[in-house]
Amino acid sequence: FVTVGFAFYLLTFPELGHRPGLIFTFVLIADLCALALVVLETKLFPANLAAGGLAFLFLTIWTMEFLSAPLLNWALGFYLLFAILHSIFPIVLQRLRPGITPTWWAHLFPPVALLLVMVPILKLSELSFFIWPCVLLIDLLAIGLAVMTASLLSIVAVLLLTLAATALWIFKIPAELTGLPMSLFLIGGFAIFFFIVAIFATRKILAKSSAPPIDGNANAPAFLNLSMSPDALAQLPAFSALLPFLLLIMVTLRLPLQNPSPIFGLALLLIVLVLGVARAFRHDWLPAVGLAATLALEYAWHYRHLHAEQPLIPLGWYLSCAAIFGDFPFLFRERFAERIPVWAAAALAAPLHFYLVHRLVSGAYPNQFMGLLPAAFAIPSLAALIFLLRKVPATSPIKTAQLAWFGGVALFFITLIFPIQFDRQWITIGWALEGAALLWLFHRVPHPGLRLTGVALL
Repeated sequence: FVTVGFAFYLLTFPELGHRPGLIFTFVLIADLCALALVVLETKLFPANLAAGGLAFLFLTIWTMEFLSAPLLNWALGFYLLFAILHSIFPIVLQRLRPGITPTWWAHLFPPVALLLVMVPILKLSELSFFIWPCVLLIDLLAIGLAVMTASLLSIVAVLLLTLAATALWIFKIPAELTGLPMSLFLIGGFAIFFFIVAIFATRKILAKSSAPPIDGNANAPAFLNLSMSPDALAQLPAFSALLPFLLLIMVTLRLPLQNPSPIFGLALLLIVLVLGVARAFRHDWLPAVGLAATLALEYAWHYRHLHAEQPLIPLGWYLSCAAIFGDFPFLFRERFAERIPVWAAAALAAPLHFYLVHRLVSGAYPNQFMGLLPAAFAIPSLAALIFLLRKVPATSPIKTAQLAWFGGVALFFITLIFPIQFDRQWITIGWALEGAALLWLFHRVPHPGLRLTGVALL
């Protein structure tokens, strides 16, 4: 530790600060000596945390003072090296000394390393491409810790920090340049990567938590006392697919995107991943959350980049996204036979997309028969209503709710024909017709939500 303290003094000499290979190796040797003492005398086990903390403090000070583009690869290499060393050492020591008490701090070093990686993104004007393989290796280190220690804490931390690093990089892209292929490659690549590894780690951890104790030690499978419930574990893959929507919205607001196909195509892939998790784990609210994220992205692009000269491409994407969410529970009807939120999200997909479609069509194709647009939207809702009436058994506990949702949406579009086709007092006419229609439907489908909404509209 005196040697490490001397290394901080050496940072006062600029000629040494500009030789990271020499000065980092000096710190690494002192660090290895401290870890060797821990192996020889387990009572010194907390020295691992102290040595790791000093090492990363040293790296932070050097990064703030001396980091430059030519020295970036040296910095990335030692960030990764110290993160591996101090993350793996407690686990290896526990295997060598089974009686040692498990500690939590091994999960700190990958996130700290990612925080250090974010400093060059903020500090340097030009970044080496090797910064992203370094981020990926740190993520793999956190994933390995999660699998070995039966805790997803490190994956959650590096997922959030990886998204934060990507967001910082997006903000550094000049607005006059598209930078789009690289942005989408990073967002999509990391989203799919975290989605796959989260599923893999979740299954491994669930299998490990349900395994019998080893050597009679009930706590043997868990390195940390930070276990998560099976429901929380199952939601992690969904969040790994949902959080990149924030980055896509940032890209949409930052870069000129006249053609939304690349960004909406990636969003469609993320939607499929989210709905796949909802089907696999039967999460009621994931489709609704995915619908909200998709709408946020669509509205962001619509108000930022829509031009009436190119209406067909965004129109196709709006209708496709609405159809995916609307058809999802029908494709897996038995899987969601008793899940009301999934059916509610499917019913609301069309009304929530209607404003975008109406605004686009009225701007690109102005005509005297705009009332045909809500009439066309009413057809799928009526078809869904007829399907549910015929296929869902009367004994189903949610049949009333299903009929109420899709019946209400169908009536919404039917009554919307009048205010859109005609003018003057259209709000009064539309709300009055919709309120009366919902109360009429309530007498046939006695769902209290219909009565409440109808009275509120009237």
